[in-house]
Amino acid sequence: MRERPMYRFELRYVSRSIDPYYHTRWDLATPASILAVTRDEAGAKLMAMLGDPPRGEKWTWVVDRIDEMQMAISPPTEQAGSGDH
Repeated sequence: MRERPMYRFELRYVSRSIDPYYHTRWDLATPASILAVTRDEAGAKLMAMLGDPPRGEKWTWVVDRIDEMQMAISPPTEQAGSGDH
C-alpha cells in the first residue's frame, strides 16, 4: 500500500463585481472545505460546485489554511465468494 499527499483547503469564497470600482465584500464570504491534491484542483472543484456567478459578477476565493492528510491507496482485491454455486 502506498500513500499520496492529499490536502484539505479551508477557504472562503464570495461573488464580486466585474467592475474594479467596487471593493470585494469579504465580510459576506462563505467558508468552504475542499479535498484536493493541488491549489488549482481545489479551485476547479470549488468553481464546479458553485456554478455560474450572479450576472455582472464573478467568483473569487482565498485560502485560509491548508492541512495535509494521508490517503491510503490500496491495490484492488479479488471479491470473496466468486465461483459456481
